[in-house]
Amino acid sequence: GMASSAAFFMAPAVSDIIMIANLQVAATTPAVWLCGPVERVLAMLCHVGSRVLTCYGVARGHYRYFALGFVLLSAVDTVAGWAHLTNSIGTISMWWIEFAILPFAFISWYATLWCIRHWPEKGPPLPAAEMALPFEQREAA
Repeated sequence: GMASSAAFFMAPAVSDIIMIANLQVAATTPAVWLCGPVERVLAMLCHVGSRVLTCYGVARGHYRYFALGFVLLSAVDTVAGWAHLTNSIGTISMWWIEFAILPFAFISWYATLWCIRHWPEKGPPLPAAEMALPFEQREAA
Protein backbone atom coordinates (compact mmCIF):
# COMPACT_ATOMS: atom_id res chain seq x y z
CA GLY A 1 0.00 0.00 0.00
CA MET A 2 2.76 2.42 0.87
CA ALA A 3 4.67 1.63 -2.32
CA SER A 4 1.52 2.15 -4.39
CA SER A 5 0.89 5.46 -2.67
CA ALA A 6 4.46 6.62 -3.25
CA ALA A 7 4.31 5.61 -6.92
CA PHE A 8 0.95 7.33 -7.26
CA PHE A 9 2.36 10.66 -6.13
CA MET A 10 5.79 10.42 -7.77
CA ALA A 11 5.14 9.21 -11.30
CA PRO A 12 2.06 10.37 -13.22
CA ALA A 13 2.27 7.47 -15.71
CA VAL A 14 2.41 4.90 -12.94
CA SER A 15 -0.39 6.63 -11.04
CA ASP A 16 -2.75 6.07 -13.98
CA ILE A 17 -1.97 2.33 -13.97
CA ILE A 18 -2.53 2.12 -10.22
CA MET A 19 -5.76 4.08 -10.49
CA ILE A 20 -7.08 1.77 -13.24
CA ALA A 21 -6.19 -1.35 -11.22
CA ASN A 22 -7.86 0.02 -8.08
CA LEU A 23 -10.98 0.99 -10.03
CA GLN A 24 -11.20 -2.51 -11.53
CA VAL A 25 -11.03 -4.08 -8.07
CA ALA A 26 -13.57 -1.60 -6.70
CA ALA A 27 -15.93 -2.27 -9.63
CA THR A 28 -15.98 -6.02 -8.99
CA THR A 29 -15.99 -5.97 -5.17
CA PRO A 30 -18.84 -4.64 -3.02
CA ALA A 31 -17.67 -2.94 0.20
CA VAL A 32 -14.09 -3.06 -1.08
CA TRP A 33 -12.92 -0.92 1.83
CA LEU A 34 -13.60 -3.86 4.19
CA CYS A 35 -11.44 -6.32 2.26
CA GLY A 36 -8.16 -5.07 3.72
CA PRO A 37 -9.13 -5.38 7.40
CA VAL A 38 -10.88 -8.73 6.86
CA GLU A 39 -7.88 -10.10 4.96
CA ARG A 40 -5.50 -8.98 7.74
CA VAL A 41 -7.59 -10.63 10.47
CA LEU A 42 -7.79 -13.89 8.51
CA ALA A 43 -4.07 -13.76 7.73
CA MET A 44 -3.19 -13.15 11.39
CA LEU A 45 -5.31 -16.11 12.48
CA CYS A 46 -3.56 -18.32 9.93
CA HIS A 47 -0.10 -17.09 10.91
CA VAL A 48 -0.77 -17.61 14.63
CA GLY A 49 -2.14 -21.10 14.01
CA SER A 50 0.85 -22.04 11.91
CA ARG A 51 3.35 -20.73 14.45
CA VAL A 52 1.60 -22.37 17.39
CA LEU A 53 1.54 -25.74 15.61
CA THR A 54 5.22 -25.35 14.78
CA CYS A 55 6.18 -24.43 18.36
CA TYR A 56 4.01 -27.22 19.76
CA GLY A 57 5.70 -29.73 17.48
CA VAL A 58 9.13 -28.63 18.61
CA ALA A 59 8.17 -28.48 22.32
CA ARG A 60 6.61 -31.94 22.29
CA GLY A 61 9.05 -33.55 19.89
CA HIS A 62 6.21 -34.41 17.48
CA TYR A 63 7.53 -33.03 14.25
CA ARG A 64 4.32 -33.87 12.40
CA TYR A 65 2.84 -30.75 14.05
CA PHE A 66 5.79 -28.77 12.74
CA ALA A 67 4.97 -30.09 9.27
CA LEU A 68 1.25 -29.33 9.75
CA GLY A 69 2.06 -25.73 10.60
CA PHE A 70 4.15 -25.46 7.45
CA VAL A 71 1.42 -27.05 5.30
CA LEU A 72 -1.25 -24.77 6.78
CA LEU A 73 0.62 -21.59 5.92
CA SER A 74 1.57 -22.95 2.50
CA ALA A 75 -2.11 -23.64 1.76
CA VAL A 76 -3.02 -20.04 2.59
CA ASP A 77 -0.22 -18.79 0.35
CA THR A 78 -1.46 -21.10 -2.41
CA VAL A 79 -4.81 -19.28 -2.44
CA ALA A 80 -3.08 -15.92 -2.81
CA GLY A 81 -0.72 -17.29 -5.44
CA TRP A 82 -3.61 -18.75 -7.41
CA ALA A 83 -5.40 -15.39 -7.39
CA HIS A 84 -2.33 -13.62 -8.74
CA LEU A 85 -1.25 -16.26 -11.27
CA THR A 86 -4.72 -16.55 -12.81
CA ASN A 87 -5.11 -12.76 -12.97
CA SER A 88 -8.32 -13.07 -10.96
CA ILE A 89 -7.71 -9.84 -9.07
CA GLY A 90 -9.88 -7.20 -10.69
CA THR A 91 -11.99 -9.74 -12.57
CA ILE A 92 -13.72 -11.46 -9.64
CA SER A 93 -14.86 -10.08 -6.31
CA MET A 94 -12.08 -9.98 -3.73
CA TRP A 95 -14.57 -11.51 -1.30
CA TRP A 96 -14.25 -14.85 -3.12
CA ILE A 97 -10.55 -14.85 -2.35
CA GLU A 98 -11.26 -14.00 1.30
CA PHE A 99 -13.85 -16.81 1.46
CA ALA A 100 -11.23 -19.21 0.08
CA ILE A 101 -8.94 -18.30 3.01
CA LEU A 102 -11.73 -18.53 5.61
CA PRO A 103 -11.58 -22.33 6.14
CA PHE A 104 -7.86 -22.09 6.90
CA ALA A 105 -8.57 -19.36 9.45
CA PHE A 106 -11.10 -21.64 11.19
CA ILE A 107 -8.61 -24.52 11.15
CA SER A 108 -5.97 -22.19 12.58
CA TRP A 109 -8.30 -21.00 15.33
CA TYR A 110 -9.10 -24.58 16.32
CA ALA A 111 -5.43 -25.63 16.12
CA THR A 112 -4.39 -22.73 18.34
CA LEU A 113 -6.97 -23.61 20.99
CA TRP A 114 -6.06 -27.30 20.79
CA CYS A 115 -2.35 -26.60 21.20
CA ILE A 116 -3.00 -24.32 24.18
CA ARG A 117 -5.06 -27.05 25.90
CA HIS A 118 -2.41 -29.71 25.21
CA TRP A 119 0.71 -27.63 25.81
CA PRO A 120 3.29 -29.55 27.87
CA GLU A 121 3.49 -28.75 31.55
CA LYS A 122 6.68 -27.14 32.71
CA GLY A 123 8.86 -29.59 34.54
CA PRO A 124 12.50 -30.08 35.39
CA PRO A 125 14.82 -30.09 32.37
CA LEU A 126 15.46 -33.51 30.90
CA PRO A 127 18.96 -34.91 30.74
CA ALA A 128 20.57 -34.64 27.32
CA ALA A 129 20.37 -38.41 26.75
CA GLU A 130 16.58 -38.39 27.23
CA MET A 131 16.12 -35.41 24.90
CA ALA A 132 17.42 -37.53 22.02
CA LEU A 133 14.56 -40.00 22.49
CA PRO A 134 11.20 -39.55 20.73
CA PHE A 135 8.52 -38.04 22.97
CA GLU A 136 6.61 -41.29 23.46
CA GLN A 137 9.73 -43.04 24.79
CA ARG A 138 10.54 -40.08 27.07
CA GLU A 139 7.12 -40.32 28.74
CA ALA A 140 7.48 -44.09 29.20
CA ALA A 141 10.87 -43.66 30.89
